[in-house]
Amino acid sequence: MIEVCARAEISRQAFHKFYSHLKPYLTGARNVDELLVGDQADASKTIIQCQKLVREAQAELRYVKENQQKEHQKLEGDLLTTLMNGDVLIHHSRELTNELKKKALHNEILKRNLLEKELELSENRGLSSVVKQQGKPESMIMKFQLDTRDAVARYSETQDLAGYYGDKTLAVSKLKEKLQKFLKKGAVKVVIFQNRFISSFDKFLEKNFHPADAVVVIDLPLASRSEIRDFVRGLVDARPLEIFVPYCDSEATIKAQRGFLYGQIPAPEFRSFDKEPLPSIQDGFDRVVVSKIAQGD
Repeated sequence: MIEVCARAEISRQAFHKFYSHLKPYLTGARNVDELLVGDQADASKTIIQCQKLVREAQAELRYVKENQQKEHQKLEGDLLTTLMNGDVLIHHSRELTNELKKKALHNEILKRNLLEKELELSENRGLSSVVKQQGKPESMIMKFQLDTRDAVARYSETQDLAGYYGDKTLAVSKLKEKLQKFLKKGAVKVVIFQNRFISSFDKFLEKNFHPADAVVVIDLPLASRSEIRDFVRGLVDARPLEIFVPYCDSEATIKAQRGFLYGQIPAPEFRSFDKEPLPSIQDGFDRVVVSKIAQGD
């Protein structure tokens, strides 16, 4: 009642004095329709007025629906545009990532090619060295590294993990054949570096060997002890036979090292090393060394 008086701009006293007969309609005690069909009401005018109100309500409803439809269409268009732009950015990001992986793989291939050429030159000269540094004594260290270029390149294109491991197994067989051929020249100290993809093979060589050391060092990224036992089986002229195992207890360091040094290696390969136990003396070695590494090694 207070709101009605405010809208009519009259006081409550004036309402009670002049319009008290309308109070039952305001409180809901009586239906407002009774005012339209009273004794003095014109039925035809009432119907016309109701029809007019209905038409106005229908027109307003149509207007609201049309505006809502336009708003929905605009929102849908904006959403599709946003999603398309997002897809384009994701596509470009993936293309850039793949391009960087290809370049990293290409660099690795060039490094391996250079190493193979050096190895061929060394064998032709009847030497057991691979790298000759200018102004320094010729190195007696013979390096053997697993050639996984084809395996990594094929996996990068197909994402076929089974195919990757098949290619890797073939590369391991070729490496062992090459090593056995070299060992036929005579007994020599052999050191296996179990490459767990957490440190650099080249830095391992720099820290642990002198150029004058007559030794064969093998970069071997095999995770399981059974695979390692199969590899060393039959290497009778590897005397003594040792294995160096890099170790790190920091997940952050491991992640950083793998991302920087081995970004092209499939992630499942990393997980296989994380869950496998470390090699032991029972696997056929004369010496097992577990060395803790730090970031940058």
